[in-house]
Amino acid sequence: GVRLSMDSITLISSRNELVKARLIAYRKPLYQVLSLVPAEPVRAHLDKPMTVGQILERISGGAQ
Repeated sequence: GVRLSMDSITLISSRNELVKARLIAYRKPLYQVLSLVPAEPVRAHLDKPMTVGQILERISGGAQ
């Protein structure tokens, strides 16, 4: 498996933000990516897909 290069505090904070945003469900040790069903098409500010690692970095204040 691939490990993220972030400390445990950043990981926990990022995971909590994803849970609050209803993007993932978490029950140790399992993660579940939740379905996204927007009411209307939503265009992200990025034109390319992102990996989960990139999303976590962005949430934790990493790469902009």
